[in-house]
Amino acid sequence: MDHKVETQRMANLPKERMAPYTPPFYYTSCDYFGPVTVKVGRNKTTKHYGVVFTCLNTRAVHLDLAVDCSSMEFLQVLRRFFAMRGQPAYILSDDGS
Repeated sequence: MDHKVETQRMANLPKERMAPYTPPFYYTSCDYFGPVTVKVGRNKTTKHYGVVFTCLNTRAVHLDLAVDCSSMEFLQVLRRFFAMRGQPAYILSDDGS
């Protein structure tokens, strides 16, 4: 029996994923998840959304909470991210709702 060895063809990684000597979160991706039910006080619960920032090079993760999915709330989350991690050179995001 003559068997052929199959190999998987994979695409090349983007240059942002292979950038040496760059600080963490220099190339970043961003995504929302949720809603997450958060207890406020004794009897009240509200919906909040999680925002995950992922370093494309080191795969480090930064998590934050957003009160809603509005543009102003995202800008507040982004401002907090910049204050803690510095301003990235490149932010990748999906076009989800």
